[in-house]
Formats: sequence, C-alpha cells, structure tokens
Amino acid sequence: MGIIFEKKRIWVTVALLLLGIAMMVMGIWRGEMREIMLRTSLVCFDCIGLG
Repeated sequence: MGIIFEKKRIWVTVALLLLGIAMMVMGIWRGEMREIMLRTSLVCFDCIGLG
C-alpha cells in the first residue's frame, strides 16, 4: 500500500503544480500582473511617505 500511496501523492503534486502554473499564465495574459505591481508600488510609496 505504501508504493500506491507514493504514486498517488506524486500525481497530486504534479497536478497542483500544473494548475498553479496555468493560473499564473492566465493572470499574466489578463494583465493582472500590471495591476498588482501598480498597487504594490502605491502601498510602498505610502509607507515611506511619498504618496
């Protein structure tokens, strides 16, 4: 049973990794990366007193 569990665990790990990569690609394709960078820079400027 140990070998079957390990094979299943590997498949689940690979599936989650591929899902995560697909979601990152979709986010970049939709332009969300620009929005995130804009918001983080505004928060950073606000923290140091420039914004």
